[in-house]
Amino acid sequence: SPYRLSGGEARRLSLAVALVRDPLVLVLDEPTFGQDRHGYDGLLRILRDRAGADTALVIATHDLRLVRDLDARVIEIDDGWLVPG
Repeated sequence: SPYRLSGGEARRLSLAVALVRDPLVLVLDEPTFGQDRHGYDGLLRILRDRAGADTALVIATHDLRLVRDLDARVIEIDDGWLVPG
């Protein structure tokens, strides 16, 4: 039952549901929230695979480790404005 899932499990389930449709663009909001090390590693593998398969990833996150691990382009927003960088 989805009502018995932990927060991290529910986030992984929602990602799985989104990935079934094989989207060209995948938009995620704080995908590492509630993930333990095993969940983080699995998420990272999935995101790297998708990026390698030409899926555009748009991720809103405060997790700088995820950004570093994905070797991602960063667009920083502060108080609603893009920060030059």
